[in-house]
Amino acid sequence: MTLEDANYSLKLECALRELGFIEIRERVLANAGIYYVRPVGFSHNAKLWEDLFGFQVEKSEEWEYHKTTGLCLGKPIIQSAKLALDLALSLS
Repeated sequence: MTLEDANYSLKLECALRELGFIEIRERVLANAGIYYVRPVGFSHNAKLWEDLFGFQVEKSEEWEYHKTTGLCLGKPIIQSAKLALDLALSLS
């Protein structure tokens, strides 16, 4: 799966669950309570056609600090948008 496919998958899951999301520079950021879910690639500046590493779940106050670094070590990486949103909503 590419990052572009992951963005579409995350948008679809948000629409099915009636959750909000925003697009920031070709990236989708889903709002799941006090957590955000976002797709991440293997590098911090991965392009849309590159492979997906997974969906990362992080708290909302940590987003501002890590928004330019890409992958945040120590944060959960989930392999599907559905499971990532399930985890984020269950933690909220």
